Amino acid sequence: MSPGEVGQLISTPEFLKSKTILAFFYATGLRVNEATYVKLSGIDRAGMRIKVTHGKGSKERYALLSPVLLKQLEDYYRQFRPEDYLFNGSKKGSRMGNRAMQLLMQNAVKKSGLNTAFSLHTLRHSFATHLLEAGCNIHAIKELLGHSFLQTTMVYLHLTTYVRQQIVSPLDRLTLPS
Repeated sequence: MSPGEVGQLISTPEFLKSKTILAFFYATGLRVNEATYVKLSGIDRAGMRIKVTHGKGSKERYALLSPVLLKQLEDYYRQFRPEDYLFNGSKKGSRMGNRAMQLLMQNAVKKSGLNTAFSLHTLRHSFATHLLEAGCNIHAIKELLGHSFLQTTMVYLHLTTYVRQQIVSPLDRLTLPS
């Protein structure tokens, strides 16, 4: 998704919880199953990170906590008062399920008029691609996504839309003696 499409998608739902969940996926790059297990205790405001405890391969890691997402999470918390998991399920103290999150995304995509093939995993791909396009180190992206191998992350090199005119030669950055 382009940044404009992501913005359109996130602004489509009328309810704060739906907007927050969509923003959460784009801001963190988490997989659906990882997001459903995020606990309130895993939100590290001081370190501006989110603990991921149910990563693929049972690996723990930290995701980014953006200042914009933090503000939205604070508003969300004030309204919904989750107890244990960040995103509550229908029963008190339970976590929101994978399917409920996927349906939320499908509804938002339909309402937004965007490509119906977009999914929550598309937001993960967009997170990585947009970080790479912004100049983020691919090794850092690998860690944020929880990939074991760099080859898995390198897929995003093919998805980027680098414009040759934006690339500056290292020679142009040097200050040469006169």
